[in-house]
Amino acid sequence: SLPDIRRLSEKSRAELEADIADLLYLLERREAGGDSSKKGARPSSFPVSTGPVQGRRDATDRLLQLRRDAQRGRGRAEAIRELDEFTRAHPQDVTGWIVLGDCRRLVGDYSGAEQACTAAIALRSDLYLTWYWRGIVFLQHERPKEAEADFTEALKLRPDFPGGWANRGVARKL
Repeated sequence: SLPDIRRLSEKSRAELEADIADLLYLLERREAGGDSSKKGARPSSFPVSTGPVQGRRDATDRLLQLRRDAQRGRGRAEAIRELDEFTRAHPQDVTGWIVLGDCRRLVGDYSGAEQACTAAIALRSDLYLTWYWRGIVFLQHERPKEAEADFTEALKLRPDFPGGWANRGVARKL
């Protein structure tokens, strides 16, 4: 039922936030020249550093703050404006594109959200979150076939992701 799906969606939101933090940590390690392919526990906070990685950490913190504010309905237009500037200045930053897509989705700009998520996929098609977020955009834009296909791609990359399973099920019901 729809209330059960919403409860599952809320539960998986916390897991998704943790996954985003993991993704950002791995991206930061890769930019710092560390081996991001090794499995292991992520530290409870980003390592303290200086130089480009510190700049990346600050940018990551700002991106996540913009996303949280937009989700709460605060400053969405300002967030989108800042994210547009960020992605123009840093077109290779997959996190910026994901967050921009999510913020555009929140204001109902599904075309812009799709474009941003597609840019993220073009950069990192090996990250399940890129496919997941575009699937969310398609789902909310009432394009269930495209949503199902993107959730399926996300699940190929991360088969244990509950948000992918729940949302693919929703897409199949539409």
